[in-house]
Amino acid sequence: MNLLVDIGNTTIGIALYEQHVFIKKFIVSSEVDKAEDEYYLMFQTLTKDVEKTDIEHIFISSVVPILNRRIKNALFKIFNCQPIILGMGLKTGLSIKIDNPSELGSDLVCDAVGAINKYDSPIIIVDLGTATKILVIDKNKAFIGCSIAPGILMSALALTNKASQLPDFELSYPKNVIGKNTFESLKSGVVIGHGEMIKGICYQIEKQFDYKFIKVFTGGNSYAVKEYLLKSGFVYDENLLFEGLNVILNKNIGKEGNKYEK
Repeated sequence: MNLLVDIGNTTIGIALYEQHVFIKKFIVSSEVDKAEDEYYLMFQTLTKDVEKTDIEHIFISSVVPILNRRIKNALFKIFNCQPIILGMGLKTGLSIKIDNPSELGSDLVCDAVGAINKYDSPIIIVDLGTATKILVIDKNKAFIGCSIAPGILMSALALTNKASQLPDFELSYPKNVIGKNTFESLKSGVVIGHGEMIKGICYQIEKQFDYKFIKVFTGGNSYAVKEYLLKSGFVYDENLLFEGLNVILNKNIGKEGNKYEK
């Protein structure tokens, strides 16, 4: 069984796969101040029902380098299996055609690999996390660039924190485009506004390339615009990053089943 870990700026996801089949996942907060022993206890509790000897491989995607060693050590103590972090030297199968390929975050690599493997190309992937990333894969299955905007939760918090008379509000799809009270008005501007931003950028991408793309969205903040994007022809894939991470893991498992080829 494969244990896959996504270390993000806001959350840490842990998923279990039996070969290519998703089993279950856990989501916890990503906290840079948390010590190794605290992560050990947290992961030990989360995986208490997992047979430790069933874990053959631990593979990590991380965009928070400061947490890498702590989480690797915590997982090794629990499973006695050396975690590997996705990085330079591992095979991904992804053609990256941007100015500096080394700048591309491992989370976006996983999104792209997962999308190509599951949906083919050309494809646009919208990852709604701390930031909203819109990734473009062309007809030749090459990653050719992306657009990055403040995430929907970040935008909402910035608005209510800076405007003293605006209250905190739930990120959910509003009943009407024009709100008749403060809460509905905020939902309209932030939620529908974010959805329209995504749709607008995707429209401009298709206009630039003069052909249609498959459009998929994923990420922890997808819930806020899920209804809106589904109505607009997007496909929702909750575990896209893990799908890609699992594909990359399987590309790098050696013949003995416990080595990673460089």
